[in-house]
Amino acid sequence: EGEPGEALSCFKRALECFDEALASDPESIAAYGNKGNTLLASARQMVAMGSPSEAERLLRNSGRCYRQVLALNSRDSLALFNWGNALCLRAKLCEQEDAETAYKLYAAAIEKFEVALDLDPAMQEASRAIAAAVGDIDRLNY
Repeated sequence: EGEPGEALSCFKRALECFDEALASDPESIAAYGNKGNTLLASARQMVAMGSPSEAERLLRNSGRCYRQVLALNSRDSLALFNWGNALCLRAKLCEQEDAETAYKLYAAAIEKFEVALDLDPAMQEASRAIAAAVGDIDRLNY
């Protein structure tokens, strides 16, 4: 396994490539989706490195990418699923300090997972994510 800084460097380069792709094709669903996924992975790395505020910023940006995918293709179940994952991680980051915001983020994530499952009933990951988010809500001191 590489060093955390090495991973961040790779993420940064990937984000630059996605930005270049979007500059040449501003309606590229693949570029927006993969940029969102890279931001989500970067945020997970930031959480592991103990940088929650930077992770929060990255997660918000990943959500913007998934929103753009859905503006281009409202039936993209994977974008909904990934956006739900980003919302769940945002909720986890704030649940100790702000249970009300965490609750709202988990609820928004569940909504994304449910729509993804409606669009793709075979998406078992969405079913598991719903169950996990409901469990996370149940454990909140809200």
